Amino acid sequence: MAIIGPPGSGKDKIGKHFANTYGLVTISKLSVLWAESQKDTSLSVAAKTAIEKGEWLDDEVMAKLVIQRLSEPDCEFNGYVLLDFPDTVKQFTLLQQSNKVPKILCFRE
Repeated sequence: MAIIGPPGSGKDKIGKHFANTYGLVTISKLSVLWAESQKDTSLSVAAKTAIEKGEWLDDEVMAKLVIQRLSEPDCEFNGYVLLDFPDTVKQFTLLQQSNKVPKILCFRE
């Protein structure tokens, strides 16, 4: 499930409610960045820098990290709620190409 809407529309609250109610894994860009920053990979330095500067990685790298996370067993088995991702057309396109587009999309106005 992905919940899409403008800032302040309650996406996080609704997403967390669905995740808690149905046992879904909650995935956000920040949680993916933080997890990557704790690893010893070529992207971990970029993730640490992005967190320190309060910035996001470019769409391709961010999508790669999120798609990797969605491929882990807990997401595959339990399902997931995407919070704050995708937030660009490019990210959605990359998600679509990976066959990881959520089965449910919710739009909040």
